Amino acid sequence: MSVPRRLLLAPLIALAVGAAAACTGSSTPAPVVSATLPSPTAYATQALDLIGTNLFVDANWPAVRAVALQRVEKAVRTTDTYAALRDALAAAGQRAGDLVSTADMTTVPPSTAQPMTSSTDRITTITLPGFVDLSSRPGSGQPTSAERSYVRRGSAVIANATALTTCGWIVDVRGNGSTDVPVMVGSIAALLPSGPTLVEVDRVARSQRIGLQGDAVTIGTEPVMPLDPVHPITQPVVVLQDSGTTRAGEAVVLAFHARDRSRSIGTPTFGQPTDGVTELLPDGAHLYIARSTMGDRRAQLAGGPIAPDDLVTDPAAQLTAARSWLQGQCR
Repeated sequence: MSVPRRLLLAPLIALAVGAAAACTGSSTPAPVVSATLPSPTAYATQALDLIGTNLFVDANWPAVRAVALQRVEKAVRTTDTYAALRDALAAAGQRAGDLVSTADMTTVPPSTAQPMTSSTDRITTITLPGFVDLSSRPGSGQPTSAERSYVRRGSAVIANATALTTCGWIVDVRGNGSTDVPVMVGSIAALLPSGPTLVEVDRVARSQRIGLQGDAVTIGTEPVMPLDPVHPITQPVVVLQDSGTTRAGEAVVLAFHARDRSRSIGTPTFGQPTDGVTELLPDGAHLYIARSTMGDRRAQLAGGPIAPDDLVTDPAAQLTAARSWLQGQCR
């Protein structure tokens, strides 16, 4: 892609580490590191400048920045500044601070979990697990093989289930904290209408559309994620969501807003429906900064946790409610 790369929410690194234990022979490219590293204070200053320039929510930023610089005054290595930088992001309003170290990038392979489906009584559930690919390079210009694989898997399992699905679909994004919006949207493109799908607005009110055009996910008019040929499905859809649904997971929830015969069931989402920029720091670490907030195809911004159409707190009952609603649509 020629747009900034999207990384997964930092807490999901633990999920990827667990997956790595089951994989042998997997590796990620070595991070790009500057030949001469700046001092820890200069390093932190550079990172804080990037945050101050890009961050969508920057409440009381001068004070937050000053505290972070004070904390790193005695730092010996650039890695000693990471905690202060993460805390600065959180204190300024980015609810989860995201700084991925070079150690994480060299030891954690891309996620192996991919979209999967199950079909029963004319209804198919497609589960979208969280996704991480730490080999993704900021500004690299092209999707990684792991990103392409996730999207193609989503397209394939939907296509394979079409003959069995004569009633409707359940899209399960409970616990999905990915930040890769094109990957998540692309994986369920067949269930969405073509054209604008989402809008993202930055802190100076500049907006751009994320959509589906010509077998690709687009940002503005630029294709950023190629898709296998899309055959649109117009059957009813229920989206399952919970408090673990955030960022790109929340983008999936928003993508189905204003889609005909769609409904959401579960509990309010985490409340950080943001897209961002990933900056490459001199020691090879990746710093994710939430640069814009997202809204649905009608340009209605989320602004916080997204409430479901039907509040159902019990996970098993959520699935039962989804099937019941779909069966009512198919009579």
